[in-house]
Amino acid sequence: IISQSCRKESAPVSANVRLLTEESWSYDQFGIDDNLDGQIDIPQNFESCALDDEIKFNTNGSGSFHQGANLCYPDIPQSQPLEWKFHNDETQLEYGGAVHNILALDEEQLAIYTEESDGTSTVRHMVVYNH
Repeated sequence: IISQSCRKESAPVSANVRLLTEESWSYDQFGIDDNLDGQIDIPQNFESCALDDEIKFNTNGSGSFHQGANLCYPDIPQSQPLEWKFHNDETQLEYGGAVHNILALDEEQLAIYTEESDGTSTVRHMVVYNH
């Protein structure tokens, strides 16, 4: 008897996908990068109920946002699904209805930002997550 097994090879993932999806991310810092140098100049405080929130990205482009034990929004489910994808050679991350520019993505930190411009000035909103 000859036995053959079919083993489906999974597609290799990029280093950025691996870094993004290995573990859940928690809020670390949030604020305004006033001089656009990649550092938060005007820190903003998270609500205390958000300090235990986590975001998880899966390799298949799905993920979830989990409120943690301290619910900021008790009227919505504790976990919410999300979809994500990279853009622009993995320098941008789309999730939550916005495209975020990536400042840092490594084993310990994900730092992203969005920008608003009124034609005369630009405001950069930064969020830093960690494991």
